[in-house]
Amino acid sequence: MWAIFIVPSLLLFCHCRKIMDPEETIVDIGNLPSEMKYDERIKLNYDHRKDKIKWSSSDPFVAIIDENGYLKGQHIGSTIISGKGKDINVEKELTITPYVKGIREPFVHFGKSIDRIKILMKIKPVEEDFSALYYANTSEQSQYLYYWFNSSNQLFLSGIIFGEQDDKLLKTAQTFFAERYHVMKEKNKRTYYLDSKRTFFVVLDINADRQLVAFYKPIKEEDNK
Repeated sequence: MWAIFIVPSLLLFCHCRKIMDPEETIVDIGNLPSEMKYDERIKLNYDHRKDKIKWSSSDPFVAIIDENGYLKGQHIGSTIISGKGKDINVEKELTITPYVKGIREPFVHFGKSIDRIKILMKIKPVEEDFSALYYANTSEQSQYLYYWFNSSNQLFLSGIIFGEQDDKLLKTAQTFFAERYHVMKEKNKRTYYLDSKRTFFVVLDINADRQLVAFYKPIKEEDNK
């Protein structure tokens, strides 16, 4: 398989986990945040016995209110936070904003042909044969996108080559995927992520050339059993 040894110049950053004051109680709609991060949480007024306020989120993938009354970010996107009780009926849109931006992901139109992926990409590949396409300079934080095709000319795997692995790059990539996908498990130094619709998973890994890579693979029916 085609090997890549170029070390990219990356604009990376690390972040520290931010947790809003868990003791803060919010009952006024004006105090509800309009933006949070995926790893933040705040305390809502959730005392059913005293205040009888029921909080809910219209999209649990984006944010949830747990049984202890904490509003917790989950993944980037927008949701409506509602609070209903005897003397209160409020709603407010909450947006989970990303720490990591600018990383371009490959298309996951599995089963499509080489020609179809080339049309979707709209740029010329740097490497192409009957079974693979490689695209360079896709973003500031990654170096290559790739697509692999089976003998029937159907896309079965796509991915990102970030560049030579280091701890800072790994942390950035882990945050990027955790903001956008369910974290499934870590096994054999790989981290597995699942999309919200359970149609494909992403694996973050180190390849034989010590490059940090991510590959996207469709979920087969037997994988859901």
